Amino acid sequence: MWAGIRCLNVALLMLVTLPAPAQMGGKLGFMSKRTGFFVLTSTSYNGNLGGLAGADAKCLTELTSLDWKGKTRAILDSQHVKAFLCATNNCSSPRPFTSYYFATAGSTTSGGGLMITDENSKGPSNNENWGAVDKFNVTGGRYWAGRASVDGTQYDTLASSFNCADWLSNSLVVPGATGLPSTTTGSRWFDASNTPCNESHRLICLVHP
Repeated sequence: MWAGIRCLNVALLMLVTLPAPAQMGGKLGFMSKRTGFFVLTSTSYNGNLGGLAGADAKCLTELTSLDWKGKTRAILDSQHVKAFLCATNNCSSPRPFTSYYFATAGSTTSGGGLMITDENSKGPSNNENWGAVDKFNVTGGRYWAGRASVDGTQYDTLASSFNCADWLSNSLVVPGATGLPSTTTGSRWFDASNTPCNESHRLICLVHP
């Protein structure tokens, strides 16, 4: 009988002292092992990326060949590395309820900041400057996006209609949507819809856990 009471007391104590989600690193603390990366390329490309598949391949090549913060913890293969980019009928987006650390290809000191996605794969749910040292550590430039915007704090998982003909055109008269890192608004993923596709801009690469 006493053994049974002791077991009950231990169980109640564990229930009472279990840390709240915020004490475990926020509401997603229990998923902290699901860690990916959000990496800006050092190379710029015109709008003819070879489609989404070609953009994915460019990300994999660059992230494999250059050093960057967190690389040793990343899984670098075609299943895990994708361009953060949208075409007409397809968007490559982060996974839901997942932590992604910022980094910039070619730099082992830039990045380290964290973005956590929600149940719909959307983020970052804040107004943090993506040009900051703990993000991409850049003061200018753009990256191809082709992505719609939910509001000033969240990118969408739907495409805009400006995508360099599904990333197969480098024509002056074909537009593509670009993002601007050094801002705190929705311009981070949708700043200009009429960027000519003959211009060269960087990519953001996703490295899924």
